[in-house]
Amino acid sequence: MIEIRFMEPEWCPMVICDACGCPIDRRNRLGDGNALWPADTSMPEGKIGDPMAGHRRVYHAHKGRCDLKIQERVGEHLLWEGLSEHLAFLFHNAGFGQEDLERSEEYWRTFS
Repeated sequence: MIEIRFMEPEWCPMVICDACGCPIDRRNRLGDGNALWPADTSMPEGKIGDPMAGHRRVYHAHKGRCDLKIQERVGEHLLWEGLSEHLAFLFHNAGFGQEDLERSEEYWRTFS
């Protein structure tokens, strides 16, 4: 899930593990994460092209023990991709591109 959490000196969006509740951050000891969703991606009859018909819950989890916990909790086969690929795909699907990244680069440097 995505939450806003306080990180000195301000509130920041963070990807939170749906299994353990800790931030997914490759810079900390828990490491990198995955995005997971149910493998049944079939569309209801006659609903292809309807943007409201085909949607699945996406879970975010640390790689390893946490993503196994999500699979056990959901109780069905899940597809997955690395969190960095998932976020890049999300960024693209929201209509953002290289120009937006470059414009944001100075702002992002304040967090390095």
